[in-house]
Amino acid sequence: KVPTYTVMLVIPYNWFERARLLTTEHNGEILESDFAADITLTLRFRQSDFPTFQQALAEASHATLQAEIIESGVTIMELTV
Repeated sequence: KVPTYTVMLVIPYNWFERARLLTTEHNGEILESDFAADITLTLRFRQSDFPTFQQALAEASHATLQAEIIESGVTIMELTV
C-alpha cells in the first residue's frame, strides 16, 4: 500500500500520446479517458512520483498544461525496481 494521488488532466488531442508516455515514465496509470472537444484523463500516481510528472508536463508544454489533484488516498500498487 502506498499513498497516491488521483489527478485529472485536460489536454488537446495532439497531446494524447505525449501525456500517455509521460504518465508511464513517471510510474503512473491511466484510470479513465474521456474523448470530447478535448481529452480528459484521470490518472493515478504515487504521491512521491507526482511532482516529477507535474514538472515534466510543465516543461514539455511550456507551462500550458497542469494536472489537478482530485483525490488522495492509499492504493495497492506494484513495486517498481
